[in-house]
Amino acid sequence: MPTYSHMFETLRNWFVWSGADCGARVAEADGRHAAAAEYRAVRDQRTVDPLDVLRTTVELIESLHAGRWAVVTGARLRGATWEEIGHALNERPDAVRCEYTAMVDWVPPTGRAPSNSAGIARLSDDRTGFELLEMGEADRKM
Repeated sequence: MPTYSHMFETLRNWFVWSGADCGARVAEADGRHAAAAEYRAVRDQRTVDPLDVLRTTVELIESLHAGRWAVVTGARLRGATWEEIGHALNERPDAVRCEYTAMVDWVPPTGRAPSNSAGIARLSDDRTGFELLEMGEADRKM
């Protein structure tokens, strides 16, 4: 997987290329041929593969989404409500809780969450919504 700096550079190149390409077409249609030539010069300085941009976008979204479980856990452990988390994610609170519950149920019985944090968080009805299951001695030292 590419580094974040490579991903952002790919996306930045796409936005510059795309903006310059659009600007060239608009300027040409308006009869501003000198401006269109300037836009084309900017566009032609970059080589952009739209399929690479799509792959990069998916990789970036997936890598950012991968940490969501741990961040939701952290927010809940600090007392955030499902309504607050849903608002932060721009999603319905019940949908976030449902997704989180599914993830918690998916965690293997080893006591390790996908993010390698110690213990498994389980939903409960108190404000934080958590109880940590018993961990082995080695897990407590982490």
